[in-house]
Amino acid sequence: MRRPELFGSAGTKEVNFFGEVKQRGRSAYLSRFPAEEHRKILLDASPSYIQNRDDSADRIRSVLEADAVTIAILVRDPVETFFSHYLHELKSTIGRPSWRRQPRPATFRLEDPAVTARYLRPRAPAVARFRAVFGEACLGFPMGALFDGSLRARLGAVLGAELAPFDGSEVINRGGFVPRYLWGGPRGLVLEQDGRPFRVPPRALVFVAEERSELQAYATAEEAAAFQRLGESFTREIALDRAALQPLLEDHLAVCAALGLEPIRRSVEDAVRLAAPEARLSERVLERLPVI
Repeated sequence: MRRPELFGSAGTKEVNFFGEVKQRGRSAYLSRFPAEEHRKILLDASPSYIQNRDDSADRIRSVLEADAVTIAILVRDPVETFFSHYLHELKSTIGRPSWRRQPRPATFRLEDPAVTARYLRPRAPAVARFRAVFGEACLGFPMGALFDGSLRARLGAVLGAELAPFDGSEVINRGGFVPRYLWGGPRGLVLEQDGRPFRVPPRALVFVAEERSELQAYATAEEAAAFQRLGESFTREIALDRAALQPLLEDHLAVCAALGLEPIRRSVEDAVRLAAPEARLSERVLERLPVI
């Protein structure tokens, strides 16, 4: 959809306007977009609209009552989604040193029941409500439709515009990895990546998380130890039995039924093993480290 003459974007990956507690009205929503783009087709994407226990569908319809609204819901394999969302929070919020919106937990293991519960929240009730509120304007697609062209063709027909093919190679901020921390300590630390040695300066804290990587110039021993304990708790591999995954499957089947889609997964094995590789440091941060 990279056609600026047609589409307006807020420049923020997830606006989450309709996930807020207070409903502030249409003008407040439009203020998230550059003023000259209010006459265009506005794009807003967020999983929060279907995964929070919130009446997002009704609020969107109420705020944008006089506007033409099309809802497109993409559905993934529920087991992949479960692990992917956990890994996403490690790099984007929970594990990220610059994230301070909420108190940071001391540990964050996927095996802990309280953590697991975050990723078992049902989406089917919200999806069913979107379908009830928006009717035929609420479209469902399997995630693969993003790559095979069917999503582009369907949305193009709805919007009356030719959409450019989706290029997966241009996706930024990729996920699917486990981040980690490095601390320079009192004397500094040697880091090697792709055969290239770099020096982490004394007392510096490095968050190794691909494009989410960060370099903090100074961290106390106590701060570094807390981050390293947190990093050691991150789940790199986990085996889940059928009972643990059954709620995911049931919710997935209900989502697909509401959208008229064929389920991506109809059953789960007796045991499913999930694993993710360790992250690499971004070139952007490597450029700030002295080369040895």
